Amino acid sequence: MAFTRGVLKGCRMHIDPDWTFDEFRREYDKAEVEAALHGLVKPPSLSTCQAQWVQLRNIKRLESHFVAGDTQALMLAIALIMQHRLEPPEWVATAYLRAYDDVQNGDANTWDDALGHPFPKGRQPAAFRKERDLVFTVWLAILESQKSDAPPPIDDLLFERIAEQIKCETGVKKLSGSAVKLYYRMAKRTLGPVGGKK
Repeated sequence: MAFTRGVLKGCRMHIDPDWTFDEFRREYDKAEVEAALHGLVKPPSLSTCQAQWVQLRNIKRLESHFVAGDTQALMLAIALIMQHRLEPPEWVATAYLRAYDDVQNGDANTWDDALGHPFPKGRQPAAFRKERDLVFTVWLAILESQKSDAPPPIDDLLFERIAEQIKCETGVKKLSGSAVKLYYRMAKRTLGPVGGKK
């Protein structure tokens, strides 16, 4: 199976999104040793390569969202590829080039026709920004709750507590049931739920 490579600072370290963390770490250590033994450009820092590995996993997951009709998954994948200086996987290159050709050949009237509108029909940008801010607020509150020596379980009780806290701080009137949805919406965009909990 062909896989995407992380590319930084003239160094190519093959990073397979299917690796476990242990496999990733073993390959990183091997790349460092080979660079030292053969006088090659050493790989970027462990944290940089790890960020690439995480985003490759996210990009791989985004493919199924795109196939299911979420055109914004392609745009997010392109953004992650550019932010982390990755080579695009075949599905991203093919989907983007197909959209580009549709616009250039007149088969699509606008980029929105080719790549999808950034907001679902009827959704207002102001409402989107408000929800986006709440997603991050809930996510950060969960992350903060997990920093203690005895972190609370990520369950309905924690979501209710965080919803009350956010309502007091922001004046948002309804949040209880939404806190769970907002948390998992952010988890979907990242590696997964905090602490691997579902």
